[in-house]
Amino acid sequence: MSGLIALGLVAALPLLFLGFPPRGHDSIHHARWCSNFASQVWSGEPYPRWLSQVNFGFGSPAFFYYPPLGHWVAAALCPLFAGPRQVWMSLGWAAALALLLSGVTAWVCFSKMARPGRAWLASALYMLGPYHLALGLYERAAYAEFWTYVWMPLIVRGIWGFRAKEPSAWGWAITGFTGLFLSHLPTTVTFTPLALLLALGHGWAALGRTLLALTGAVMLAAVYLLPCFAYLGFVNTGSMRCGLHETFLFPNLSLTQPLAGPDAFSIRVFMVFLGFLLTLVCHHLRWLSSWASRDRPAAAPHWLWLGWLVTFLMLPLSRPIYSALWPLQMIQFTWRFLAPASLIWAALIANGRGDPREPRLGRVCDGVGLLSALVTLVLVSGGVIPDTASQYARGPSHPPEPLRTLLDAREYLPGLASPWVARDAMGDRLVVPQSSEAAVSIQGWKARHLQFTVNTPGATTLWVRQLYYPGWRAWRDNTLELKADGSGPGGAIAVELPPGNYRVDLRLTALLPERLGGWISVFTLAGLAFLAIGRVRLKSPEFQTHSGAQPTGGPSSPCQPV
Repeated sequence: MSGLIALGLVAALPLLFLGFPPRGHDSIHHARWCSNFASQVWSGEPYPRWLSQVNFGFGSPAFFYYPPLGHWVAAALCPLFAGPRQVWMSLGWAAALALLLSGVTAWVCFSKMARPGRAWLASALYMLGPYHLALGLYERAAYAEFWTYVWMPLIVRGIWGFRAKEPSAWGWAITGFTGLFLSHLPTTVTFTPLALLLALGHGWAALGRTLLALTGAVMLAAVYLLPCFAYLGFVNTGSMRCGLHETFLFPNLSLTQPLAGPDAFSIRVFMVFLGFLLTLVCHHLRWLSSWASRDRPAAAPHWLWLGWLVTFLMLPLSRPIYSALWPLQMIQFTWRFLAPASLIWAALIANGRGDPREPRLGRVCDGVGLLSALVTLVLVSGGVIPDTASQYARGPSHPPEPLRTLLDAREYLPGLASPWVARDAMGDRLVVPQSSEAAVSIQGWKARHLQFTVNTPGATTLWVRQLYYPGWRAWRDNTLELKADGSGPGGAIAVELPPGNYRVDLRLTALLPERLGGWISVFTLAGLAFLAIGRVRLKSPEFQTHSGAQPTGGPSSPCQPV
């Protein structure tokens, strides 16, 4: 384990000393979100869903939809750093932590199913895998997806525990599923069905327990999941489906045109796919060669069939499945299945035994599969290293302050909102009364709660520098509710003001799904804690003594020699 952590620390050195990759595909998105999310957390908002400074200061509902776990970790680390690189360093250290934890959880998983040497090797390859580290982090800067590698092995460990009827399996599986839900929804969509198929391969009882653990995790994560799915109609989620079919490998079913484009990233993705496919073929041949042997690897068929299923889902032959299942359409890129494929890849490596009793063809296939994984790792990582060095040399593309107010991703814009139009109409002003005789003074400006004092001789309309989103409500002196809607320029909030001198409170109130999701998570957490404490007490020597049972592990216990 210590060697695995040391290897992870070496791989994480750029993250620890230079911070998060500053010019990866998604770097600017995560830096913008982290800057706002951390600021609001440390201002006293535990779960910032509405980021008030994004979109030129008009706000964004991004974290009603984007999972919060990774950004909670980054926010917790922010006070350790200062200056213009604070956001980049906190994200870098959080990513380094995720990298190390992925190696640890892989070891927890593979040490149960493989010999120590192979378990260590598989854990190292999983942690340093080309799609995981080189492409996923250093090139794509896919911070949220990066955290899912911590949780997938725990789910598999739980499934193995269910097969063996281990009580601890519940903890592994529920923790893994909950972490997955709170980290990255596309990977949740790609991995969860595979986990259920893996559980089914271990029997109906294992599948039933896995489904119960999945249900518990859904309830724990309801604080995020319930409002996320309830509010999907409020934003432009349809934009996430654009171009999905262009991300298939061999999109034209032509062996001479394996990619939709000739860019370096697509070529590297294709190299990872080929490396995975070669390892999969080798281990399938190895398993077939061992068919007549009593010592054949029992777990291999499960991982092999999952590997072929993942391969199929990255090819255009699977288009009818994507058309029929709308959750698959939301993963944006079909090659996202390379994330669960990374775990399958490592599991196949872990299943290799190097046993001299195994047929020679099986040993050769095992060696070739391992070699293909190592060669793919070296080639892809070697290609990314110069680009990563260039990223760090050039530094971030935006300084801290403009970074906080940059435009958000288009799929998180409310309805038909246009921050460009709103900015052109309002300039840099926070409020714009439509009557020149109205006087408006800002008393407070926090995310989800704005306060003004108004003095107007006649009725007028007030434009506010926040995009309208369902839940925004306005009150006069906390008694009379005022009309507030999105009729301002570009979807900005417009509040109808009656004549008079009074205070206006404008709040983004929590609707029923947000409140209900929070209560479900709280009660589920309390219930699981109660069950866990009760189980510990039932096993305690004091309880067993009072109940007349022999304490476990006592002098007369068959588990311990006298």
